Amino acid sequence: MRKAPRAIALVLGLVLLLQPAAGQWPGAPSWRFGGSAPAQRAQAAQPVPMLPTPGTLTQPQGQPVPAMERPGSALPASAPVVELLPPAELMPRPSDCSLWDVLQSTPNVTFFLQAVQAVGLTGLLADPALVATVFLPSDRAWDNLLRELGWSTQQLLTQQPLGSLRDVIEYHFVQDAPLPVGALAALPYLDRLTTMFEGQPLLVFYQRGLSGVSGVKLASTGRQTANLVQQINTGACPGLPAVAHLVDAVLTPDPEWRPEDFASVSAMQPATEATAVNGPTAYVTLSSFSVAG
Repeated sequence: MRKAPRAIALVLGLVLLLQPAAGQWPGAPSWRFGGSAPAQRAQAAQPVPMLPTPGTLTQPQGQPVPAMERPGSALPASAPVVELLPPAELMPRPSDCSLWDVLQSTPNVTFFLQAVQAVGLTGLLADPALVATVFLPSDRAWDNLLRELGWSTQQLLTQQPLGSLRDVIEYHFVQDAPLPVGALAALPYLDRLTTMFEGQPLLVFYQRGLSGVSGVKLASTGRQTANLVQQINTGACPGLPAVAHLVDAVLTPDPEWRPEDFASVSAMQPATEATAVNGPTAYVTLSSFSVAG
């Protein structure tokens, strides 16, 4: 019977030994073995991270942030506004691409680009904001012109006065009027397009029956005609405000032209398919050029 008090004392001692330390959260016992209790009290005193509850978000500082409002409800005045942007490739941006860039990979306009560089008009074509219709004589058209003049390419680009060549290049620019092929074909017969060269016009008209060309024809003050072969594809520069067309003749202005000189221009016989494609255009006058000595 003496063993019973000892057993009771032993049980009471174990209960006291296992009692939780003061200041700890419930259910987290502190085993007081030796000097471990103070360290465990310090650990127990650390703040408990606040977990997000439904309807709230937690900032890194532990401050709750109101959850996003339901669709259709107004955001609080203090709530930050977050702008959701589309992917970069879908965002509209100003085009920095120019007609000059397009023509670098366009076949059959190499001589025209060389002439533009020679007379200092590269900046005009390289302007992404250029609003114009540009008629580009093909390389064969320039070859035909050189044959008529009896000149070499070197003579045209360097030896002869470049002012005359610049006049011819400017005569192929119609500013402030980007006209695709359909718009040109729909113009009234012998409508006038005002060019960069002293306001001298190009006449435009539509003629059916020539294969391999659009049917749109141009007439110059120098009594030349040219066929519009095709519209240049500018799809590599979306939104480009300039339009370009390949033509099969170099159109030269007449330095002595007067408005009444076009009174009989409608009597000009159109070039045949053979002359339009394979040879110099009919009614060529080259008064714009003079051979350097």
